[in-house]
Amino acid sequence: MSSIQVRKGKSWLSGVLAAIMLLGAFPAAGQAQTGTGTQPVQGAAAVGTGTDYYIDSQTGSDQNAGVQQQKPWKSLAKANAQTFKPGDRILLKSGAAWDNQTLAPKGSGTAGRPIVIDRYGSGDKPKIRANGKHADAVLLSNQQHWEIRNLDVSNQTPPSTVPGASLGDYRGIHITGQDAGTLQYFRIKAVDVHDVSGEIAWIGGSIPTNPKPGIRFKTGWDGSKKTGGIVFDTSVANLQAPVRATVFQDVVIEDSTVKNTSFGGIIFKQYAGNGSDGSQIVPTGWGTRKDAQDPNFTPHSGIVIRNNFITQQGTPYGCNGMYLTGIRGGLVERNVVDKAGTSGIEAYYADDITIQYNEVMNTEQKAGGADSNGIDPDKGTTNILIQYNYMHGNGDGILICQFVFGDTVIRYNVLENNKRYPIYLHSDAKAVADVYNNTIYNEVSGYMVYGYGSSLKSTYRLRNNILYTTRPVRALTESPTITYDTNSYYSPDGAFGAPASDANPRLGDPMLTNPGTGGTGSQAQGPALNTLGGYQLKAESPLIERGLTIVGSQATPARDFAGRLLYNGQADPGAFEFYDDSTTTATLVGRVTDAAGKAVAGAAVADAAGGTPAITNDLGRYVIRSVPVGRTLKLRAAKSGYAQAESATFTVRAGNVVTTDLALVSNAAGGSLSGKVYDDNQAAAADVTVVLSLGDQKVAETVSGADGSYTFPAVAAGEGYTLSAEKAGFRPANASGIRVGSGERSQAPDLYLAGTEARLIHGSDFDDLQPGAAPAAPWQIRANGGTVGAVELPDRAGKSMKLTRSSNSGVTSLSQSFPKGTVKGIVTLTADVMKLDGAGSTDWFNLPYVYSSGGTASANTGVSLAFSKGQIIAYKGSESTKLMAYEPGKWYTLRLVMNTASDKYDLYVNGAAVAEQVPFRNAIEDIGSFSFSANSLNYGTVHVDNVRLYQGIPAERSDAGLADLTTDFGTLSKESDEAYRLELPHFKDTVNLTATLNSPEGAALTINGEPAVSGEPSEVAAAEGENTVPVAVTAGDGTTVRTVQVTVVRTAAALDSTLQKLEVVGTDGKALLLSPEFAYNTQEYELKVPANLNGLTIRPTAGAPLTEVRVNGTALSSGSDSAVINLSATTAPILVATASADGTDYRTYTIRVSRAAAPSAAASPAAEPAAVEPAAAEPAAVEPAAAEPAAAKPAAVEPVAVEPAAAEPAAVEPANEGE
Repeated sequence: MSSIQVRKGKSWLSGVLAAIMLLGAFPAAGQAQTGTGTQPVQGAAAVGTGTDYYIDSQTGSDQNAGVQQQKPWKSLAKANAQTFKPGDRILLKSGAAWDNQTLAPKGSGTAGRPIVIDRYGSGDKPKIRANGKHADAVLLSNQQHWEIRNLDVSNQTPPSTVPGASLGDYRGIHITGQDAGTLQYFRIKAVDVHDVSGEIAWIGGSIPTNPKPGIRFKTGWDGSKKTGGIVFDTSVANLQAPVRATVFQDVVIEDSTVKNTSFGGIIFKQYAGNGSDGSQIVPTGWGTRKDAQDPNFTPHSGIVIRNNFITQQGTPYGCNGMYLTGIRGGLVERNVVDKAGTSGIEAYYADDITIQYNEVMNTEQKAGGADSNGIDPDKGTTNILIQYNYMHGNGDGILICQFVFGDTVIRYNVLENNKRYPIYLHSDAKAVADVYNNTIYNEVSGYMVYGYGSSLKSTYRLRNNILYTTRPVRALTESPTITYDTNSYYSPDGAFGAPASDANPRLGDPMLTNPGTGGTGSQAQGPALNTLGGYQLKAESPLIERGLTIVGSQATPARDFAGRLLYNGQADPGAFEFYDDSTTTATLVGRVTDAAGKAVAGAAVADAAGGTPAITNDLGRYVIRSVPVGRTLKLRAAKSGYAQAESATFTVRAGNVVTTDLALVSNAAGGSLSGKVYDDNQAAAADVTVVLSLGDQKVAETVSGADGSYTFPAVAAGEGYTLSAEKAGFRPANASGIRVGSGERSQAPDLYLAGTEARLIHGSDFDDLQPGAAPAAPWQIRANGGTVGAVELPDRAGKSMKLTRSSNSGVTSLSQSFPKGTVKGIVTLTADVMKLDGAGSTDWFNLPYVYSSGGTASANTGVSLAFSKGQIIAYKGSESTKLMAYEPGKWYTLRLVMNTASDKYDLYVNGAAVAEQVPFRNAIEDIGSFSFSANSLNYGTVHVDNVRLYQGIPAERSDAGLADLTTDFGTLSKESDEAYRLELPHFKDTVNLTATLNSPEGAALTINGEPAVSGEPSEVAAAEGENTVPVAVTAGDGTTVRTVQVTVVRTAAALDSTLQKLEVVGTDGKALLLSPEFAYNTQEYELKVPANLNGLTIRPTAGAPLTEVRVNGTALSSGSDSAVINLSATTAPILVATASADGTDYRTYTIRVSRAAAPSAAASPAAEPAAVEPAAAEPAAVEPAAAEPAAAKPAAVEPVAVEPAAAEPAAVEPANEGE
């Protein structure tokens, strides 16, 4: 198994991580944040000193020099007028407050001599309350080498009677740069930023007819998401002539609180030249990424955010806890983020960020945002490492939303009770996510891992995780690009199973010590990581030493959630590697298997020298506890029928379980097992898969030959084997209790496969008869000693046959007969019967008797079933047996499944089995007749109705199941036996559903409340959003009802980025055909054009009215033609980019043009001149492989401005409200 190496060659970050890892044990919680009390002046970590300046809003005067505590300045404006020098300190009086003011001092420090803003004196932190009178409460612009400490900062506008009307372009602490090059060294420590009334500005989206105050759309990348608590951003002075990028390096934000600040808590952004009016802005690409190697990407670096408490609990407009964009090289650790909107911690257009030891909880949708996730590696993010985090109570635990490209490792996290999707798969095709060794616990969601649509083309590898749910959940999302491997799947009711694609599932109770008991972090205590010990493995856990080795060698050894080294022996699934803390005793565990590797249950395992043995369970596992450390022993496994097995001698060591597996070899020699498989007409069944099992362990598998025969040539001698046979179009067949003799050629019982659809030989419901009339042929009526005729029972429309016998004369019967040999094999007879009397001394009615074609003599009777004296009676072989009581005057549905090859039958009464694999009364070679009858002195009355005779096994009349459920558009995703899901684009407002019933005869079907026909389509209307479409089946018995819910999700117009048509027309007016044929969810196409075609136009039709469409970067109205695209032998791919109206979804349809070679000059003297392709038509390449390494970090010198080619198409940048 290949291993993963994470983070090769980190520069500044590697040292930081190494120091963190050396802490060991459980990750320590963040330090407490204090808000009051006596505080010393915080000294800067500086070399050399400058001048201290004091400010006191209560006792100060701006006429003072400000350099003495006794003679401070009064206003912040006085400080703003000063240009400070390296080593200076600006000290604000504790307990003082400045209203309607901003602190915006000038000047920069130098390396080792920063300028420091701090406090002096005792009392509360000094308060700067801008109150919406200034855009920023604290502002640094084009400055560097600053420290900001121990301030209380707010910028809340006066409340408005109209919600959102008071929001605007406001921030708490704002550090910005314009055409500044590199700005270094910023420290923000122990500040309290709160109550900032920032507006909500989304990148794209549609502008509502009646927009909500405070929420704006289509603001572009540079105009969006830049208000909030602590904001680092950049700009340029001239939009048409950008000079150079501003880059922040070496920034630390720590030990602070950020509360109720909209848009976000902590924000980093980089200018990109992609605003709301792209036609007047020169794009730079500094803050966006077209691919992992994008040379224009000019990110900030050395960003550390740690030990902070962030909450948006008190504002409906507080969105992201952190919004981290334009960063290469970041560390986000030991923060608590509570009740953010959209995303707790989001990375976007970023590289090389480690997010660890954080607690993110209770994220919810707010202010137009579509998502509610804990952590989100989003668009254009690479080398994102998410580890050792605790996420609980969010909508989604982790949203993997790497649009266009990206790669992320998500490992050793604990996710507890996230409400929607604990793991949400939502990336584009070129992204790769490794999700391993996480523990996911669920009591609240109906899902564990979920994704849909084009997101399932991305590569996701989910390995070594523990997925534990206490409530029913939908099946895990699967696709060819999703790998499940060696995960633990568990629910207490056993209903949650592994996906078929996991070849090494770990099933059964993982034996966590106390799951579901994680605590809640706080401002005082930091992340509650030390409350998660309940997710550690017990010593007897079957997962210990049963995981994959994934983490490879690294300069800094990898650790688990508790900070312990990996691995302790072999790898364990889940976030916690097992360590035994006892130094005096250890636990011995292991599995006992047979020679074929199958589990052996009931084996005794003990020290060979003696001792109380442990007995293996059904999985072959044993546990021996409290074995003294240092003891030397040898384990012995024993079970009757096997030779004893012993381990090598070993010494018990502390620190881990001691895993010793043992293999038992049967004492008996092996044998072979052979048999045959037949179909329901007694013909040999070829190509049937036959599986031999012992318990729940598969022993061997083979396929039957043309004559239906099969052989298992080498099987361990033993008893209790089972056989199963399966073939498409047939019901499976089984046989159990099979013995394989030592050295013998054992013969298995024959297996009989009945087709999934039975053939009706005859059926009668008697409803067309007049009262008193007898049915016509093939029915045969004998009314001697009584009467036989139709009656209006159960009602006038639904008649039955009434048989009354009142005298001892001949036979009173209703019967049918068949030619010899025509009815044989597996045959099913069903009927509804009712006997009116039940206690007479002689009232035996045959209901029914079944005979061979040899006649009705006793020796030709195969099945005898009768109602007599209140009992239903049947012959089991030659013995008459009472099966159950019946009530006079009550209908009973009988289902008699007979096999003339095996001479056995099954009887079901009202759907319940009352006799299974019962021997015929006499062996018969075929079914020649059946009869409902009485004779002699057996008087009484019976009713018979709904008689059916089938070749094969039909569905029961109580069967309300579906054989198939299909749609004419899209793919139905089965989430459970009772629930399906269908995703539709907005343009598809109807869909046809076709339900095929198991037992269509007599059953009723409705789809969305309307009558439907089994196997025929029914049209269903789909409104925007979720539509619940019930598919209800009422079985033929008229009482059994089963309803399957189909959730049809039609994308809302504002959220849809699909095209419903994509047409290509040559300049000669002829339509050109894409390959493959256009489909809304296919984004890659080839287009072959003739050599003499010089140009073409693209006509895209959007799937929703307000979807934005661009062809090679040029905006286009839906359904209209693009400008002519000139063709050459090397025409660049044509890019049709779309963005949803609300900016939360987008896609790029790519057309690669292949132009035939022009004829040679000899063949075509008048050769056409080559077409000249204008530069403006060539779009930039997009979506390189996500696996390419990240570009090297930029040097610390000022970056040179990049002048993008004027021909490069503008990218469509939707607002990612969902993150």
